[in-house]
Amino acid sequence: MTIHSPYASNIPIKGTALGADGIIDGSLYSLNCRFYHCPAGYSNPTAGLSASDCEECVAGKFSTSGSGTCSDCLKGTYSSSQSETCTNCRTGTYAESTSTVTCTGCSVGKYLPTEGSFSQYDCINCDAGKYQAFSGRYSAQPSSTACEVCAEGTYNNFEGAFMCLSCAGGKTLNEEGDGCKVCPAGYFSLQGDLACSRCENGTFSNDPAGAMRCTVCPRNFMSSADYSDCISQPGHYTVTANSDEAIEVPDGVSETKPGMSLQFLDLLEGYYRTGTNSTEIIPCYSESQCLVGMVVVVILASVTYAFFGGKKKQETLRTSSEKGRAAMIKVAKIRPYMMILFGYFQVVGGLGFLFDIKFPRFFSTFTSLFGGLQHVCV
Repeated sequence: MTIHSPYASNIPIKGTALGADGIIDGSLYSLNCRFYHCPAGYSNPTAGLSASDCEECVAGKFSTSGSGTCSDCLKGTYSSSQSETCTNCRTGTYAESTSTVTCTGCSVGKYLPTEGSFSQYDCINCDAGKYQAFSGRYSAQPSSTACEVCAEGTYNNFEGAFMCLSCAGGKTLNEEGDGCKVCPAGYFSLQGDLACSRCENGTFSNDPAGAMRCTVCPRNFMSSADYSDCISQPGHYTVTANSDEAIEVPDGVSETKPGMSLQFLDLLEGYYRTGTNSTEIIPCYSESQCLVGMVVVVILASVTYAFFGGKKKQETLRTSSEKGRAAMIKVAKIRPYMMILFGYFQVVGGLGFLFDIKFPRFFSTFTSLFGGLQHVCV
């Protein structure tokens, strides 16, 4: 029996029926099918009569069973070759055109929590304090589905960050977690440290910009109470406040008090000195001698300055004869007071014999000199 091709005639073929696979009784022809039915993922654009006429759908396209052509995937979807359907772009990616083979990942610092997106503007910036990265590392990783919180000790203070920052040496994260703060004096930190560390004994720090390390104190020095400076060790003193040399204390000075300077030596009981800049520490021979000796020094310095006005007035007396005569007139006016002063020195000079008080040598010489001038006319 001869079977006519459906392309040649529309005459029904008696006793035939269309099978599920488009094949009729082992034949490729049927009343309702005029070309070969290709499976899903293929097409028969030429309406050929055999499987060899089927063509596979390329990536970015799809087809169902029996399709004459492959269709483009819509925006927001993609497909591989021989696909029956297109797949929505996964979270963190998008497709802005049809026939997409691979969806595009959101750029670093952004995330996308929904599927099937078809615009880059659907990507969302990470909030400040968060970042878009891979496995908590600071390497940029596209296509994130969510942003992660910055790790402890790190920060960022802007949106769309792909990494978090660590504080530089001498600084640590502030309480708000959005920036760095300087380590206070007496502390230090290295880059990325979670907190500032206290300087060790014998070291200090006071850098206004924050210290990355503590500086070792000079010899015979120790850390101050707050580790912001160095002070002389017990048994030593400095000549000036900013000196980096500490000297052993003489006899009569405390060997247990730290931080002493020449001006503020801590004298032991039973000792005194003649001035705050003197290193001559004198033992007392009686209980009251130290008190009397120090009081005399203070009174002597005060009275001398009050009457003679210091170095400037003495220099005035050495000027020209005209100025000298004017000065002598002034001296004549204070003559009664000078006589009292000379008498005072004579009396004080005699206290050593009366009360067994031993004054410093220079003071005894000084009082003897002025005591002997009480009868001199001026």
